[in-house]
Amino acid sequence: MMVNVLVLDDDFFVGQIHARYVDEVPGFTALEPVRDLKAARVVIAENEVDLLLVDYVLPEGTGVELIRETDIDAIVLSAVTDPQVVRSSLRAGAMTYIVKPFAAEVLQNFLRRYARFLRYWERDKVGQTDLERQLRNLHDAAAVGGTGASPAGSSTTTRILTALEEASGPMT
Repeated sequence: MMVNVLVLDDDFFVGQIHARYVDEVPGFTALEPVRDLKAARVVIAENEVDLLLVDYVLPEGTGVELIRETDIDAIVLSAVTDPQVVRSSLRAGAMTYIVKPFAAEVLQNFLRRYARFLRYWERDKVGQTDLERQLRNLHDAAAVGGTGASPAGSSTTTRILTALEEASGPMT
């Protein structure tokens, strides 16, 4: 399954950089980045978009407006660090909020966790214990070898998961 990602950032170069970060993660492809809400709405109407990466501050409003009006998973990428803005973004439906500037690995590690999270929904029923584990893993970089992970926690399990995610076919 390929995850189509739309990057919305009013800075052309920043949008291109974030799209490149996305394209470097197996299973993800970035659509051409857009710079305003109007263009984002057009892309969403004309394409299958699975994930939004939106800047908070835009010339004509906020990226959170787009999150509120769509039923698409979304991440806010913003330099705004006001706790109320972050909280309101999460309340509006953002899966996470990543503060700019950030290293490529911060976004890419979240995308890898998100890919595992997506696979969870391919089942017939949701179990409470499994659901809680999935939600924890989605937001806990250390749980799957992201930043802050201990060497022991990031070694074999993470390498196996990464190898499986990057495989072009079945593996043993």
